Amino acid sequence: MAALAADIMTPSALHLPSDTSVDAAWGTMRARSVRHVCVTNGRGELIGIVSDFDILSLGQERHQTSVSLRDVMKAAPVTRSRDTPLPALARVMLKLHLDAVPIVDGKNHPIGIVTSTDLLQALGNAP
Repeated sequence: MAALAADIMTPSALHLPSDTSVDAAWGTMRARSVRHVCVTNGRGELIGIVSDFDILSLGQERHQTSVSLRDVMKAAPVTRSRDTPLPALARVMLKLHLDAVPIVDGKNHPIGIVTSTDLLQALGNAP
């Protein structure tokens, strides 16, 4: 049986509302030692993704409370479901040069995230 996204995803992916300030999100990301945050709307649906690189690229502007995740997110990110086979997930990440793919449920709520590091660890632990 092929390994699935659910087998390697981080199930408690950080997700924050789109109106969260970038500075507050950065503090949360650093406290939780994560490199990506899923951005959600008022219904908890995924609408974007922000990486540490996106935030660091802002320079000192990231400390302005007027800059929100909505302003810097990559909208409509590529997502997959928990039952996506790892080879298919790896192919899409390679083809689109993605470092992370949010895993969503049937209502587009983020339930996890798979990063390139997760894939490498899975490959390294394969028999």
